[in-house]
Amino acid sequence: HNPHHNNNNNRPNNNNNNPNRSQWRINGWKNFEKFIQDHPPYDIVIDGANIGYYEQNFANSPKHVDYKQIDWVLRHLLESNGGNHRIMLFLHERHFSPRLAPDWAFALFRAWDSREESPAYDY
Repeated sequence: HNPHHNNNNNRPNNNNNNPNRSQWRINGWKNFEKFIQDHPPYDIVIDGANIGYYEQNFANSPKHVDYKQIDWVLRHLLESNGGNHRIMLFLHERHFSPRLAPDWAFALFRAWDSREESPAYDY
């Protein structure tokens, strides 16, 4: 488990005609390819948004993914097979933004990055 999220503050504006945006995407892809080459193969790839938005389409639902739901799946997979899985979590960088993620979620992000125990919370 090694979630690698790019918190790039140099992101160009969303104007699709911006030539810097194309180069930014190309550089991002090259960085991703290098990351994959530099790390051992992964056993499991998780689409975090699909897990995090599962059953979240209801009145007054939060605008963010269900981070606890993602954490539960990660923990379940890490505890199965003696914890020997190598897991890659895909989740768009916006889900790690302080503008979207609730304050309590940052402890989960740190745990995911370091493979520490998740902080205690009630389901």
